Order: sequence, then structure tokens, then C-alpha cells
Amino acid sequence: MSNLCEKLKKIFEKYDCKLNHSNLDVENQKLDIDSFPHCQLDINEKNLKKCAIIIILFRANNEWNILFTIRSSQLRSYPGEICYPGGQFDSKLDKNLQDTAFRETYEEIGLKKENLELICQLCHFISPVGHYLVPFICLLKKSNLLPHSYDDTLEVFKSLKPNPKEVESIFYLPFSYILNSNFVNDRISVLRIPFKLDDSLNNFKHLLKDRINFSDGFLSRVFINFNESLFESNKMPNTPILYGINATIILFVVLTIENEANFKLLIENAYILETNSSLTQGFIRVLER
Repeated sequence: MSNLCEKLKKIFEKYDCKLNHSNLDVENQKLDIDSFPHCQLDINEKNLKKCAIIIILFRANNEWNILFTIRSSQLRSYPGEICYPGGQFDSKLDKNLQDTAFRETYEEIGLKKENLELICQLCHFISPVGHYLVPFICLLKKSNLLPHSYDDTLEVFKSLKPNPKEVESIFYLPFSYILNSNFVNDRISVLRIPFKLDDSLNNFKHLLKDRINFSDGFLSRVFINFNESLFESNKMPNTPILYGINATIILFVVLTIENEANFKLLIENAYILETNSSLTQGFIRVLER
């Protein structure tokens, strides 16, 4: 295994839900919807839809990148929106949600499991519309048989064939897009929304809890604005914005890998978010429960 892959696994090992909770049946544990007050009122445990996504990282142009898809305009739900590869659990095809993540990724963009190295499984969360979602972080690779399989895998990205019934197009986001201090406040915003914050609100709200001021009575929600230059000219998303938990995941992954100590973000009410050398401490408090 390459040093690049080993380094990533080391970085994320304390956030790996399976590694840290080997005795926990993550996929079949009893869920308490009351612990997720951001969910719609008509959602209950029986209505939850189990889903999995993959955050695909790869090296290109001497930096890290994250792969995204734009959902097909033919889809009934969220057509034309930016998302990660993945989908819903199928008991006839999948043994677990890891199977779901790899199967759906292949169906959507033609990326085989042999071209993905699993880095870690993050803890689940429940979306406002009742999706029980488990994210996996994977590293793109060329082949198990090739030396330096993880180095500069842009050609693998370019070879992918999106399924037009599910995916309009694919694109990637360089880490520098997030970390460029000259543009950070044009590209990233945090809005303060009136909200009652529960300690067990959502696994991923804990990711930024120590770095964003969750004032009493307000919830800070992250929005990332995507520049048009990231997309193919004739394949734009309906809305070039990623928000909520999906945006939070990006910040978590980028800042964790880069250990960015000087990242600053201006929140709507002029509150400045700053990171420090102990950036990753306090991320994902849920792992300590």
C-alpha cells in the first residue's frame, strides 16, 4: 500500500466509526428520531431510507480533489443538484451499506470497486427528509497491479462514463478552491438560522461545533458556492450551491487532511471562524459517546 494511502488512513482513523465502534451494529441500531429535531415531523423510524455515499478523493495537478456528480434532470427527486456518488440500500443486492456505496457508484459513473481504496466509514446521520445516511471516504486508484496507483489519477476520472439516467455529469473540486484565502468569503458562507440546538442533534453538526459559534437559539448552516468554471459549459447544475451536511463534510475532509491552521470564515453577523493548530480536536464528538 502506498504512503499516500497509509497517510490518509492514519489521518482519519480516529473518525472511523467501524474502527472505533467495532462492537456497534451501526446499520441496525435502534434510532431515536427525537434526537434529530431538524427532521420533518412526519418522519418516523419505520420510514427511514438507508443510504450510503462515497466521498472520493484523488490526486491531480499536485493537489487533492473531491469528485462530485450532478444529478440527472430526468430524476424525480432533486434533479440537477450537486451530490456525492451513492444511493439507497437494496436488500436484494446489498449485504450492507458499504456494498450499497460501491454498487451505486458503479451504476452512476462506471467506477469499479477495484479503483477505490476504502479509507474510513464515518458515523451515520439522519437527513431532514428521513434518509439514514452513512458516508464512506475512498481514495481513487488506477489498478491493484500498477505501481504508484494512487498518484495523479486524473486519467481515471476522465475515463468515467456517467449513466445519463442518473447523472448529468461529473466534476471535481480542488482543495485550493476552499483554502484560497483571497476568495473564501465569496465561496463559503455561514448563515445563522433560528433553531433549538440539541446536543444529539446530528452527528455531523458536531464536526464544526467547536469551531462555529452555535449561539443559543441559532444554528449556523454552511453554504459553498461553486464557480461556473468548475463545470462543463453545457452541464451546469440547477443551483451551483452545496449546503448543510454536504457542505460540512467538505470542510471537514479538506481541513482535516490539510490541517489548515489559518483558515478563516466570515459568518453573516461578522463573527469570524478561525482554526488553530489543534484543528481536528473536538471534531466528531459523537465518537466519544
